[in-house]
Amino acid sequence: LMYAAASGHIDVLSLLLDKGADIHALHSNGGTALLEAATGGEAEAMKVLMESGAKYDFVDLDGVTPLMAVASQGNDEGQKLVVEYLKKGLKGGELKKHINMASYSGGTAVMFAAAGGHTNCTKDLIELGADINAIARATPEYLEKLKKMIEEGTVDNTDDPHVDGVTALHVAAQGGHLDCVNVLLEAKAKVEVKDDEGRTALLLAIKGNHGEVAVELVKAGANPNTPYVDEDGDSHNLLMDAIIVENNDFATLLIEKGADLYYKDERKVTTLLQASHRGLTDVVKALLDKHGKKKDYVDDASDEGITPLIAACSEGHQEVVQLLVENKNIDVNAKDKDGTNSLMAASARGHKEIVELLLKAGASVNEQNSDGHTALMFAFNGKNQVETLWERYSQYVKDDEKDKEDDGGTGPIIREALDNHTALVELLIKNGADETLKDKEGHTAKDFDFHPETDADVLKRETQAEKVRDESKNEL
Repeated sequence: LMYAAASGHIDVLSLLLDKGADIHALHSNGGTALLEAATGGEAEAMKVLMESGAKYDFVDLDGVTPLMAVASQGNDEGQKLVVEYLKKGLKGGELKKHINMASYSGGTAVMFAAAGGHTNCTKDLIELGADINAIARATPEYLEKLKKMIEEGTVDNTDDPHVDGVTALHVAAQGGHLDCVNVLLEAKAKVEVKDDEGRTALLLAIKGNHGEVAVELVKAGANPNTPYVDEDGDSHNLLMDAIIVENNDFATLLIEKGADLYYKDERKVTTLLQASHRGLTDVVKALLDKHGKKKDYVDDASDEGITPLIAACSEGHQEVVQLLVENKNIDVNAKDKDGTNSLMAASARGHKEIVELLLKAGASVNEQNSDGHTALMFAFNGKNQVETLWERYSQYVKDDEKDKEDDGGTGPIIREALDNHTALVELLIKNGADETLKDKEGHTAKDFDFHPETDADVLKRETQAEKVRDESKNEL
């Protein structure tokens, strides 16, 4: 009878009942045929059994009821059938009491439904009066039984088989069940409840990489500064992590909801610096709108001396640079620990438009870093790299657009880069760059330019140029 019920074999089920099968018989865990049908999500079998007198309010040896079992399977039809019989058989507050009954693991029907992501079942239970903020507490007997099962290897202990203190929102968030989470939030589920391991629903969503769920929880009031500790024991800041994975929407939401804008990682990298480095214009704007007026905020540097402006210039994020230079507190001539500033970083990478922005913002064109290198030297060096590249591969590529299909378009790309670097050199000279300044080795800017007649070793030139270019790298 139990096998037929669990598999939904209605004809066999009916035959066995007609032949006198015991509808109330129990298996070793104290379950009945009705409980098996509910666990299998077999609504029709449940109907046949309840019409034949099966106990709809039965409780097995784990404290599980047919309502809990069918809710865990997300069988809306089966759940409605059980509720129909419960309404007929239970009077007054007994119905609500049964709906909120906890199994010996501490789980209630609405928790089972939410854990499985069964939105309709969750919604129906809430309408029936389910306590969405009930907290799971296992009985000592259940915990002892679970311990024994783990020791015997019948339960895997690697995935948190049981944690006390969870709510329906916890288990829905942990499973990444967005619709269920929204249903619970609409019903005013408490977002800041912590389980016995100190985890909120937001932390469980983050741990499971359920970004959309995390967004809804923050919108509903979850603490945007909730610290997250990963499996290696490393602590994470939500805003910084959102910026690192370049989740613009979540990062701006966290800022809007009060995330700590002054957080720094172990290398003293700020959220503004990280966002500038990654070119997250909306995030940079949101950060500046919140605290851009605070003195030193916009120039707060890492332990390498890298400022948000240096990082953005190095990576070529023009819109971010525009936002930063418009801030009245910005120091456009700030240098990293090696003395490299934003103008040098932009010049080294050939970011001509950014160089123009910096010059308009008052960048000093003749500053020198600790090696004596100037922006013009970096610009010549960049031109040298591109021209060396052209010399090395010119026999294989062509710079005419009509020939780009023959070489994959490489020729026109190199030619465009060379024109850009050449224009950048001219721009710096036009704005007063001193060609006579010397670095610590006595080289002037033009010594970094392309000189094929004096140095035929292309690979050697590439190595020398790359060495100078490395000075401008500002990796976080």
